[in-house]
Amino acid sequence: KLSVCCAIDGNCNIYDDINQIKRHENFWRILYISAYYNNASNYSYVDNKLTAVGGNTTDKALLYYLLSPPPKDINVNIVKKIPFDSGKKYSAAICDSKDFPFLIKGAPEVILSRCKYCYNQQGQKELLNILKLKELLNNIAANSVRLLALACCERYEEGRLPDDLTLVCVL
Repeated sequence: KLSVCCAIDGNCNIYDDINQIKRHENFWRILYISAYYNNASNYSYVDNKLTAVGGNTTDKALLYYLLSPPPKDINVNIVKKIPFDSGKKYSAAICDSKDFPFLIKGAPEVILSRCKYCYNQQGQKELLNILKLKELLNNIAANSVRLLALACCERYEEGRLPDDLTLVCVL
């Protein structure tokens, strides 16, 4: 069964447990929005147990990772979903949120090359040190761990990813 083992932010902080992320309220909010709203799975009760249903195994694993009370005061509505495309290696969601209008999830080799910024633990945007992050991710991937990048952007460009994405984290 596929599961999320950790999250890595743009400053190379590794969170082995979701509760470590929740201590950073603004960062937790951004991660939750990125993973929940750009997801083909949903929550449903099956035999009185909250379960991730629909979508692929990756999306279900993301929802199980988030399985806890969501951050407060989230007001995001999806305008359009762009399903995962194996050629482009990402999926996306266009939202009506002024803070997070374009959410992207996909292969780190595609997403990271377009990231200029990242969110720090306080949820503030800062420049991304891509070389340091790639070195850490290469070491993790060498242990046969599958990686997935979450990012966002302030604008959507039809048919392509903008060159100034903000990395949320790599799972």
